Amino acid sequence: MVQTISYAVFRARVLHGMKHFGIHYDDLEICNGQGVFKGGISKLQEQLNQVANYMPSEQNAIKIVNDNEVIVYPNPAINQVTVACKHARQILIYDLLGNTIITKKLNSQLNENKIDVSGLQSGMYVYKVVKQNNEIYTGKLTIE
Repeated sequence: MVQTISYAVFRARVLHGMKHFGIHYDDLEICNGQGVFKGGISKLQEQLNQVANYMPSEQNAIKIVNDNEVIVYPNPAINQVTVACKHARQILIYDLLGNTIITKKLNSQLNENKIDVSGLQSGMYVYKVVKQNNEIYTGKLTIE
């Protein structure tokens, strides 16, 4: 029996092989399981399209923070960032040369504080969040 393999079947086999190494099923089961349909778009291409069209938003960020967490989002940022942290009292933003660019006192009663970064040039920065108990959390921040 001679089989002809279409591009869709080939892609489905590759995807299936990546997920289930060494296991073989018939082509119809593989294609349907991977969402490859004649004349349609594959599940992989659908997911790639979603990633390509992804726009970060505050709704995608984690809103509930534990006592020992500091979340600065969105990252990369454009005009403003939100510091999600319980009992944070100050944020400092430094350029890569170590110069302090922004120093802002935070409202420790709020779990989220918004910081205006619209005056910063595009590039990489380092932030330091100081909590009321003087614990310090650092991280990188990208401005677009």
